[in-house]
Amino acid sequence: MNDNTVYIIESNSAGNGVSAILNAKEKGYQTHFLTNMPSKYENMVPNPMKISDKVTMIDTMDTIQLLRFFEDKNPAAIMTFDDFHIIPTSIVSNAMGITAPPVKGLINVRFKDKTREKTKGIGYPTRFVGINTDSLPLSSPIGYPCVVKPIDESGSVGVKLCFDDKDFIEAAQKIEQFYSNVTGYKYIKRLLVEEYIEGEEYSAEICWDIEENKWKVIGFTKKIVSDPPYFIETGHVYPYTFDPEILSNIEEVLIKWLEAVELSKCFAHIEFKIIENQPALIEINPRPAGGYINKLVGLVSKSDLTKHYLDLALRKPLNVECNTEQLLASIKFILPPKTGELINVEESEVPRWITDYELASKSKNIRSITSGDDRLGYVISVGTSAKELLSRNQLFIDSLHFIYRNESEKCGTSKI
Repeated sequence: MNDNTVYIIESNSAGNGVSAILNAKEKGYQTHFLTNMPSKYENMVPNPMKISDKVTMIDTMDTIQLLRFFEDKNPAAIMTFDDFHIIPTSIVSNAMGITAPPVKGLINVRFKDKTREKTKGIGYPTRFVGINTDSLPLSSPIGYPCVVKPIDESGSVGVKLCFDDKDFIEAAQKIEQFYSNVTGYKYIKRLLVEEYIEGEEYSAEICWDIEENKWKVIGFTKKIVSDPPYFIETGHVYPYTFDPEILSNIEEVLIKWLEAVELSKCFAHIEFKIIENQPALIEINPRPAGGYINKLVGLVSKSDLTKHYLDLALRKPLNVECNTEQLLASIKFILPPKTGELINVEESEVPRWITDYELASKSKNIRSITSGDDRLGYVISVGTSAKELLSRNQLFIDSLHFIYRNESEKCGTSKI
């Protein structure tokens, strides 16, 4: 008999952990939040530490400490939504005998060079080479243009498009200097060089059905990405509908990718492009989508990605209801127009057509605009035309005025 408690290990910035806590409470479960980063949640509304029934401070990256913590517990479920805590959480869950993905599969998708090796020959054949950062070449081993990225980061951190040797050396040396991130995770000294694939980017939101013992596609998202050389996700539109003649092939390839990396019993957020009617893999994430995609899903359907993930963790069947209203939801992220010390953002009146709007920070020392970590907020709206939604979201963002220290003039928003 379990202790009727759902344990949540950390949360992502999009609040998926908060959503899981609220869903668990609605189902009648107690909630227990584990963290070693309380400052991360100070400005999060609601704060997962304040809405959870119990909170424990613990080194959530230390698998041994987690195993000791759970030694005398009998969890109903253990969940995480943070990329770097997925493997420790799975190790503990497997040790406790509760639903969790196989660690081997998680290793295969945590490290992007392993993902490439395991999925080789499925879908579009993207060329790639893995390189140790202690013996960096002075030129790309696959020619140009190419994409250079760390094998074990997320959120586009360290990802850069390179057109020549100068770009390549700069990108590779930046990754060489990576040591650890805010979670305490220490990077592997290795990077991935891969073929640059032009075209629109998409993601698939897929969940394991514990009852039918197989993967099921919930929906697709169209991703809006900044111009090269950096690949910042600047917006999303959900749902996206592919032409019927290529949809079945896309879904078949997605499932084959998941089988090739030996992943199961979890959620999967797969990012990809389409080239020559074939899916070209970008990466596989063994968790529900970040980037507030779950919020978009909830606005236009009866689905809830974190609820589906919670049901899986609790060994309940996957219940997905189709979207029948033909509505679309779109998010556009607010990025600073330039680097420097931002001291204020003057806001305009929020139009009625905006469904949700958040400006999390009006003052920040902007050191770079190269990844999702540099976002300041977002705008969400709902309608029937993706083009119109993206346009009017951007129109509102353009009305914001960014004020930097030692500048007398106001600066308009970035068009990234």
